[in-house]
Amino acid sequence: MTLKWFFLYMMIISASFTSSFSIAKATAEIERKLIESTKIEGTDEELNLMLVTFPPGAKSPPHMHPVVGLNYILEGTAESQYEGDVLKTCVAGQSYQDPANQKHLIFRNKSQKKLLKFLITFKIKKGEPFKVDLSSKDSKKIHFGVSHPDFIKVSKVALFPEGIAYNSKSGKFLLSSFREGAVYEVGTDGTATLFVNDPRLNSVLGLCVDTKRNRLLVANSDIGSAVRPYANGPRMLASVGIYDLTSGKALHFIDLGKLATGSNHLANDLTIDTQGNAYVTDSLSPVIYKIDVDGNASVFLESDSFRAEGIGLNGIIFHPEGFLIVTKKDNGALFKVPLDNPKSFSKISVPESLQGSDGLVLAGNSSLVVICNKTPKSISNTVFSLETIDNWKTASVVDRLNVGDVYPTTGVLKDDKLYIVNSNLNELIAASKSDQRKLNNKAKIQQVGTVGEVGGSDK
Repeated sequence: MTLKWFFLYMMIISASFTSSFSIAKATAEIERKLIESTKIEGTDEELNLMLVTFPPGAKSPPHMHPVVGLNYILEGTAESQYEGDVLKTCVAGQSYQDPANQKHLIFRNKSQKKLLKFLITFKIKKGEPFKVDLSSKDSKKIHFGVSHPDFIKVSKVALFPEGIAYNSKSGKFLLSSFREGAVYEVGTDGTATLFVNDPRLNSVLGLCVDTKRNRLLVANSDIGSAVRPYANGPRMLASVGIYDLTSGKALHFIDLGKLATGSNHLANDLTIDTQGNAYVTDSLSPVIYKIDVDGNASVFLESDSFRAEGIGLNGIIFHPEGFLIVTKKDNGALFKVPLDNPKSFSKISVPESLQGSDGLVLAGNSSLVVICNKTPKSISNTVFSLETIDNWKTASVVDRLNVGDVYPTTGVLKDDKLYIVNSNLNELIAASKSDQRKLNNKAKIQQVGTVGEVGGSDK
């Protein structure tokens, strides 16, 4: 479709669509009618022409457009304002442009008596929406800052948790012990009680609660800071223990390191999908493992894109639309990995660095929390809130909270409250064997935000 053809087409449409709508019809909802669609050969994109009708006084909620749109007003008067711009008015016979990925704060029919009708043409990937609301009843986002935060000081010293989970059945947090190779239950008063004490565990990192199947999944490794060191030495272990969520009794213990190439391994974080399959990151090998519900393990995805100097793949989370989001700590990269075709994984485009990224918390389908601490080249100690309008092809940082020099590792949601855990784990890792025994840090579980609805609807 050439530009000349487009404007000729708009003139024809303009002549044919007159003010034939009655005032009774004008009370109808906003109408969006696809007039023409042409596939762009050699791509997965199409060029669309759409007619939009706004009844008197109708308005759109705040939204974004993932691609550029060219608009032409056929009838009526529109008012429009993008973030950082002034409110503008456009009347019949005028054209304007919708920029991509910019918040469209206001778009409305200025008249309370007349219709607004306009044409939009846009090039977009087949099947994707041109308009993505920022306010949707089923979307959630994180709000940092809490007037009366829950601040829990864990009673047991030298626990050095790296992972945290929440057991809704018991109403208690679960903390992993990097030092002891164990899992503790922690109440809201900070009292810590030993929950999993398995001699096969060395340094426990990520935790994942599977409430539906009454399981607790535990990532186990050793980088030289464990009271109970791995027999074959540090940086060579990747294993997962699976335990009964009620009793802490062992159900499975799976050695993952033998599945992947390379000698260095560090099982770091893990997540489960809706069928109960687990996915585990290896921070010292470029691998994501998969463990099915029967305990059978395999290499789910291996790629040179995951290689790193030092700690690589770290936090991992399952998205209910059928993919994983995983972060790489050394450079802060985020990856989207489809479960049905993992080799088609892609890097999520984020406009700023998330170096030191460790834990991930999914607050809503379009809202993600990334918890960053430190790397040898970067100091962050910041909790970031990310949002997407294109299902995690891209994401923007919408808020951040610096939590100070505490080395936060990860977080968890409890009753729509966001908690992070910290114990200056980096001090344990950096200490000599003799100095490790002298450390008596107490871990903290700190509420840093809440999950809130982003209300409103399209009509």
